[in-house]
Amino acid sequence: MPLCKEQERIYRELGDEKELARSIAHQAYICNDAGKFADALALFAESEQIFKDLGMLEEAAACLWRRARILEIEMDRPLEADPLYKEADSLRDKAKRR
Repeated sequence: MPLCKEQERIYRELGDEKELARSIAHQAYICNDAGKFADALALFAESEQIFKDLGMLEEAAACLWRRARILEIEMDRPLEADPLYKEADSLRDKAKRR
């Protein structure tokens, strides 16, 4: 994870928002695999927001979907996951209409 944090720092310094969002999402996957679900949720949310700000709706939808899966499957909180799945579907539909 230290290399991922260094990568994140570099992308922040360069102002490369697209690669920053990808780097943060990558960290979220690592946290998820390590069972650090709260950290993964926060990182996916941060990545999602950057992707939304960039207009990258498919990528933002993927982050939303991952958050929903973590809530539903890993944390047994399906009621909290449902709105995220719906929002992810909505973003994907919006992206297709572009």
